Amino acid sequence: MYRSVRNIPKQLLENLYVKEKWTLRDIADYIGCSVDTIVRRMQMYKIARRETRKDINRATLVNLYEVSHTSIEALARRFNVSTATISNRLHEYGLLCTHDHSIHSVEPDRIKKAYESGNSTTRIAHMMGLSRWKVLHILHHMGVNIRGGRRKVMPIDEMSYLYSYHGLSTKDIGVAYQLQANTVALYLRESGVALRGKRLEVDTNEISRLRMEGLSIAAIARQLECSPSVIRNRLKQQQS
Repeated sequence: MYRSVRNIPKQLLENLYVKEKWTLRDIADYIGCSVDTIVRRMQMYKIARRETRKDINRATLVNLYEVSHTSIEALARRFNVSTATISNRLHEYGLLCTHDHSIHSVEPDRIKKAYESGNSTTRIAHMMGLSRWKVLHILHHMGVNIRGGRRKVMPIDEMSYLYSYHGLSTKDIGVAYQLQANTVALYLRESGVALRGKRLEVDTNEISRLRMEGLSIAAIARQLECSPSVIRNRLKQQQS
């Protein structure tokens, strides 16, 4: 069962759907609601939907993937679609996605070193073949202080709602609004929101079991009633 969703920030939907080209299913899983809810909110905010079926030349796609060994991320950029669309099309054509295109193939230490050497997140994204959103996400989770950024009037009510009713962590909210987790925490405290404890009692064995069953991090977080970042951190600790 999905939780009742009263408010999904327009900025969050635009960042995920328009800028990062997430699929509707990915967004729904991340927020913890149905795809229909996401569609209705997009209609309310007048966010245009992408074409439901992108015209991708089969011969070109097959050649780039199998002969040139082009990554799914690079293919997505080339055809201006999401990585999920490329993966689905490859499955449709009977091709096995044998290459590792997950977050585990990314080199966080290299990204951190490049950023601390003075490169911008946009430059690093181009260098690594990633989206700027993913670079920021990795830097945030490595505890790197993000340079610059003008002080903006932030939607505190939206942040409070995501934190209190959706259970998103300050880190997750920070990624959505391009802020540091401690900055989000400061905004929440100033608005009178009681912050949760830093360490939740979550069964790591249960996390591993659910992960092995194929559940996404967002789905596990919903089931265990915690934030996706808690699940990611517990999995990272198990791998170290």
